[in-house]
Amino acid sequence: MAALESRMEAVLQEQLGLSRFSMSMAKVWLSKMGIAGEGGDPPSDSDALARVRAWLLQLLNGRARPADVDSWQRRCPEVLPKLTSCPVWDIESSERLAWIRELQRNWREIRTEALALQGHGRAQGFQPYRAPSWAGDAATDGAGGAAASGAAGAAPGSGSPPQSSDSGFGGVPAAGAACAEATTAHKGGSWNVCYFALHGAVDTSETLRRCPRTAALLASVPRGYAHAMLSALAPGTSVVPHHGPTNKKLRLQLPLVVPPPVPGPDGGERSSCCLRVAGTEVPLCEGEPVLFDDSFEHEAWNRHPTQPRVVLIVDVWHPDLSDEEVKFLSFVHKANVRAAKAASATRGGAVSGSADFLTVLEDARGSPVPADLVFPRPPDLAE
Repeated sequence: MAALESRMEAVLQEQLGLSRFSMSMAKVWLSKMGIAGEGGDPPSDSDALARVRAWLLQLLNGRARPADVDSWQRRCPEVLPKLTSCPVWDIESSERLAWIRELQRNWREIRTEALALQGHGRAQGFQPYRAPSWAGDAATDGAGGAAASGAAGAAPGSGSPPQSSDSGFGGVPAAGAACAEATTAHKGGSWNVCYFALHGAVDTSETLRRCPRTAALLASVPRGYAHAMLSALAPGTSVVPHHGPTNKKLRLQLPLVVPPPVPGPDGGERSSCCLRVAGTEVPLCEGEPVLFDDSFEHEAWNRHPTQPRVVLIVDVWHPDLSDEEVKFLSFVHKANVRAAKAASATRGGAVSGSADFLTVLEDARGSPVPADLVFPRPPDLAE
């Protein structure tokens, strides 16, 4: 039993990155829930903690992913077992996803507020998407998109082998994790984001104040993952194939601005903007949400030569997770964010001369984004 407790401590501290204080609280919670207790019959799959139990056992056995992980998820750094695995979800199939329809009904209001975030020739509240360079090898959670390096030669929609993973806060890096430099995570064009929420890592109060209807709608989303943003791809921008940090969440994309079709290779027309998740390519349409599991390899692109693409992104906890499991996983997540923020502050935002994630994020916030990279010309907006 002592050996098992020692191994569990190593998982909590080394693999989950908990501080000693957070680790002690986690052990108390696990004991109360019967996860770190003694003996007993193995829990059934119907147990409200079945997925967390199986995940911790997986970590105790030194595995980041279950043995039967889908081939499209094999480079995702964290795959919890016993969760429904589906690249693109059918939104109409479950009442648990009814909140999406409320966002869809109000997409024009959301778009109106998003398009009002401009002034003096700038996209106010937007910043270039950046990720630490270490995200290309051992990712943690993303600031909402992707980190990438070696896929520069892959054509959009090629379904090439995954090159990298998300960076940032979702599978949060160990406190003070360093990176030699930042990567832009896209090919050509420009990728810019405006955060409504980023796990408490940045102050988003001004954006929420300027977008009150959007803020209210986001606050009503059940079991939100504390990560929501506007994502704008300038004309001719491709986000390279990558993985999100974990399968314990799902990602909603609600297209707000989608340019018109562009000429296709066969002489006809094709969608200007698409999202590819695993082997499924989804053309984007304004006001038509897409719910997907970003632990699967995915990419996005805007082929239009003159007009940007803007989507609202909202992350939510995986619907298979019980409330008890979300409570524990949220505790681990928040503890990691606190540790990362403390490390960044106490070490001056740098570790061994290299920028940590928070420094990369703050540096990007200081870079003004020209309005024409985010906002379409008014005549091009759909009525």
